[in-house]
Amino acid sequence: SLQAKEARMRAMSSAAQKLQAEVDISTTSPASRGDTGATGAGQNDVEELREKYGRILQSLESEKSELAAERDGLLAALAAASRQGDDVRRQVEKKNRGRLVELEKRLKEVQRQASKTQESARLRAKSDQAATALQADIQRLRAARVELVRRMERAAKDGIATQREAERALQAARKDG
Repeated sequence: SLQAKEARMRAMSSAAQKLQAEVDISTTSPASRGDTGATGAGQNDVEELREKYGRILQSLESEKSELAAERDGLLAALAAASRQGDDVRRQVEKKNRGRLVELEKRLKEVQRQASKTQESARLRAKSDQAATALQADIQRLRAARVELVRRMERAAKDGIATQREAERALQAARKDG
């Protein structure tokens, strides 16, 4: 039973580490991946990352609850043994001490990984918001540039038309005069 739990714990831990590695790879610089920002493909990447973060957190939380349950069971066994007598308590304590230390250590590691994953998700969301805001600014600047080019073309056409009218008026004055 203990060996099966340890094997299951190792499997869950390795699965969580693989998912974390995928997320770490995915959260590298968007420019190095050729990501251009909040485009359609970028949105798919964001959704994939959210799903990965969710899976990692779910895996870590389930592992954490299993570890806590096992720890609580060992502590309950120690409490029950202490009521039975000093010799029984020592035997149970000797038997379970290493496992308790291992469980506490693994619980701390799982909690650290979960907080790291949550922080990564928070930072990624903040980064996505900033990218969306920058994309909106880029669109606004492009629209302003287009409007400026149109106004400049209109002004140039109006200037040319005014110059032609002036030249015609001058020719008419020379002709009349």
